[in-house]
Amino acid sequence: MGKKFIKSVFVVLSLVVLFSLFACEKRETFEPEIKGVQSQMTAYTGDVFDFMAGITATDKYGKDVTDKVKYYTAAPMNEKGELIQSGEYSVRYELEINGVVLTQEYAMLKVIFKKPDVITDNMIFNGDFSSGYTDPFVLSQFENGTGTFGVENEELYVNITNIAAAQASPRVDYNDLQLDPDKFYEVRFDARANVPRWLHIQIGQLIDSAPWFYSVDPIERYFHLDTTMQTFSFRFQPSTKEGADMTKISLLFEFGKMKDEAILTTCFLDNIVMQEVDSLGEDTTPPTITAPSGEFIAYVGEKLNVPVTAYDDFDKDITDRLEVSGDEIPVDENGLLTTEGVYTLIYKVKDTAGNEATATVTVKVNPPRQFADPDNLFGTPDTEVVWSESGAGSEDNSKLNPLKWHIWNISDPSWGIGPTTTVNYSYQDGVLMLDFKQNGNPNFWANQVFYTTLPFEEGGSFIFTVKVVSNKAGKITLAEAEVELVEGENLVEVPITVASGSAFTFSLQAGIVDNPVGDIVLQMSDFAINPQENVEYADPDNLFGTPDTEVVWSESGAGSEDNSKLNPLKWHIWNNSDPSWNLGPITELTYTYVDGVLTINAKQNGNPNFWANQVFYTTLPFKQGGDFVLKIKVTSDKAGKISIAGADVELVVGENYFEIPIKVANKMAFTLGMTFGTNADGPIGDIELAISDVKIERVGEVPEPEYADPENILGTVTDESLYQESGIAEEKVAQENPYKLVIWYDMGGWAGAPSYIVYTMEEGVLKLSITQPAGSAWFAAQLFYFSLPVKDGGTYALTFKLNSNKAGKITVNGNVIDIVEGMNEIKVKVTVAPEAQFPVKIQFGTEIPAVNMGDLEAEISELKATPWVDEGDEEPEKLPTPVGLVASNMNDTTLYTAWAAVENAVSYKLYIYTEAGEEVKTLTVTNGQNTPFEELGLEGGNYYAKLQAIGDGVNYLDSDLSAPSAHFTVPTVNEGEPKKLATPFGFVAEIYEVDKFRTAWGGPTDAPSYKAYIYSEDGTEVKVLTVTNGGLIPLSELGLPAGSYYAKLQAVGDGVNTLDSDLSPQSGTFVIA
Repeated sequence: MGKKFIKSVFVVLSLVVLFSLFACEKRETFEPEIKGVQSQMTAYTGDVFDFMAGITATDKYGKDVTDKVKYYTAAPMNEKGELIQSGEYSVRYELEINGVVLTQEYAMLKVIFKKPDVITDNMIFNGDFSSGYTDPFVLSQFENGTGTFGVENEELYVNITNIAAAQASPRVDYNDLQLDPDKFYEVRFDARANVPRWLHIQIGQLIDSAPWFYSVDPIERYFHLDTTMQTFSFRFQPSTKEGADMTKISLLFEFGKMKDEAILTTCFLDNIVMQEVDSLGEDTTPPTITAPSGEFIAYVGEKLNVPVTAYDDFDKDITDRLEVSGDEIPVDENGLLTTEGVYTLIYKVKDTAGNEATATVTVKVNPPRQFADPDNLFGTPDTEVVWSESGAGSEDNSKLNPLKWHIWNISDPSWGIGPTTTVNYSYQDGVLMLDFKQNGNPNFWANQVFYTTLPFEEGGSFIFTVKVVSNKAGKITLAEAEVELVEGENLVEVPITVASGSAFTFSLQAGIVDNPVGDIVLQMSDFAINPQENVEYADPDNLFGTPDTEVVWSESGAGSEDNSKLNPLKWHIWNNSDPSWNLGPITELTYTYVDGVLTINAKQNGNPNFWANQVFYTTLPFKQGGDFVLKIKVTSDKAGKISIAGADVELVVGENYFEIPIKVANKMAFTLGMTFGTNADGPIGDIELAISDVKIERVGEVPEPEYADPENILGTVTDESLYQESGIAEEKVAQENPYKLVIWYDMGGWAGAPSYIVYTMEEGVLKLSITQPAGSAWFAAQLFYFSLPVKDGGTYALTFKLNSNKAGKITVNGNVIDIVEGMNEIKVKVTVAPEAQFPVKIQFGTEIPAVNMGDLEAEISELKATPWVDEGDEEPEKLPTPVGLVASNMNDTTLYTAWAAVENAVSYKLYIYTEAGEEVKTLTVTNGQNTPFEELGLEGGNYYAKLQAIGDGVNYLDSDLSAPSAHFTVPTVNEGEPKKLATPFGFVAEIYEVDKFRTAWGGPTDAPSYKAYIYSEDGTEVKVLTVTNGGLIPLSELGLPAGSYYAKLQAVGDGVNTLDSDLSPQSGTFVIA
């Protein structure tokens, strides 16, 4: 018994010791983790979305704790859990154990509207807004037109916060309507506004490129809203004139600038209905005259061709009923304009019911226009490169400012088109260097370059060539062609076509459609545009040419207009021959071409389209374009109307002879088109036609260009030199109106607080009273003046006198000039390319820093351009001190430097100092350069820099050192020590869609996480939370009372390899209501 007891005790003690040893072992742990979160999710309205599908979680011991995961989202849902409003919503997943949030993950849910299957006479779903939501209506904002919209009291409100110069923005869209051109429709709606204003409605197809919209209702629809709810209605029959796809029609409510009013207010819409009706009802609507707005520009030596049309909802196209009165515009015996000036034309038209409409067009006849040098069609790019975070380097701006490189990228996260991209650039010695960073943006067009030439006097087919040196292989889009680059040097040749009188806009996108090339460095040089060799032109004595005996036709549509342009000198015949095209009943035709006579027998077979049977023929290109007459004989077996070369003609039975005026540009071909009917009258029906004796004869001659007087390039400024419609007149207006002083000011507050200029001319002195309030743009007051083209170009001194009532800085042709109170004699150097206009551009402020002179009184006189003379016996001129120096960390590895360029500088030196002011480094730098910290060889710490512009030592001496830059930090790099993260930049914190808090930033983007610190207006920190780039957090989760706040961002390190960054500069103020 005793031995058994001792043995048992021994066993127990052994087990205790063994268990103790196991208990002392360290248990392996892991980071708590939520798995299966998709960064982008998609659902449809009406779906019950399973936010937890595929989501799992484990704790630090690897144990499954999925049941501890919670999710939070602001996506609206009804009591059934169905999603009820389209939009993009953030979803936050949290793993919470014992009241402690161990980890978080974020996702974005995109909810797409799906129309319920409901059959009703009203084609507009949710037009009474009883759902409480906006779907499927969409708010469109563009061209600086902005607003918000939502539903209150079952009414759609549109709060207009900024108005575009055009009437289309902001705008409310209802899309995906399907219309039938043979039916009639009525639109009804209720509307009011807190402040009375106009509303404009359009109906048609929105498209992704110019002209952006195909209307199916050419009648102008304006409605005046007052403060009480009114019911409006109109009827229409869809028009096929502009070629809209009737299955993709949108109803558009526009709230921009209209009838010379730009009123910011809140408008309300309700009970929107569109439904079929049996007729258009009574005709009480005047016709619509479509005519150029503003001045229509014409040129001496060319024919006047004002594009004016008239359309009536009952009578359709009534352009041929237009009557013209007003000023007589002088022309010569060939109908070519002879006299510069401003003229007024009045167009009047009346429909069958007696409704009348009038339109006034102002015609500005300019001197013969400036064209590109035939020996240098690409031109010589200006040394200034246009780029800004606000998008100044756009294609549109390039077209307004030729001969300058324009660079555009997605630089503002508020645009909502993906992560911001980064671009560094320089243009020196004819080489454009581009360093693009895609930063994960999925759009191939996120980084772009544009350059626009002067107009080509003679158009035609050309080859654009450029040398591209690339640091990687890949595909880019260059001059609209897909180009495959190899690493290293590439010679790229792209065929282009430019019409006479038109400019060529070069474009580059860093990728191809749906496939950005990613980060890339390009160097482009040796730009040239040359005519294509071996181009066969039309015989001047037989411009129409001799048609081939082969006639092109097939059931698949081989006789189309496009094929005709690819295969000139052949008759092409097309008809609606395939029922799968869904263009109505198929038509039939037979044809012969014998002894120069094309005979066509066409059967309409009840097809309602006048274009169901067509004929095309394309000539060879005309070497010399101009005005011509198309002569043609048509023998018909019936009377009626057809269309030839765009003109509606009346046939009689038997022989018909027509002479139709046409225009053909230099080095462009002419395509003759015929339709067996007209847009206004419909198809002519079954008919047999014989076409013969077709000729094209020239009318008139091409005038010689007019150039600036080399002895008086800028002309003589008199009291007649003031362009009277200044105020909204821009630089382009000055180019189109040589020897006119054009004044622009930000009267609409488009770029900041509104500015004003009162201006007069007295005895050749321009007197300006300028108001530039706080918050106005640096360019809020501008003056432009251009000469006629300078035939041989050259380098000139631009001089003038400026009498100012205050001292400050102005910008003259890109040069920053210090002026004193009193009289100033201004002189700047200007280089003008051959055949280019001499420009004068004055802004009463500077771009860097972006500040204007405020209110001032100024007088400008004695404007002259004289040949530039380098005075060899004089002391060299000291270069101006550089301004706007930026020296900052682009990231943890490089120093970024940039500044406002100094004219005539041959290079630049950067001087780097410690915080104590000790100079530690001098290096030569280029504008926009990134210098690796390793190359600087500096110890970790804070530094600042100064910049010096270096002269050539003959005409120009080195400048003084610039003002010091802001401090930048060289990170300390020690083996084994963590590195401090770069300070975030481009931080945006804002209220999004009323009920969400949104954060976004430009960089850095690779920190483990980020914290936002929220402060009240008095600077008190009130909230700290983890955020994501582009993430949304419901305001209900912030728990902040109503008031104004701002925020700062910190990049959070992992504590091992990286340390937390400094706080970013504060965001803009946001308001919680």
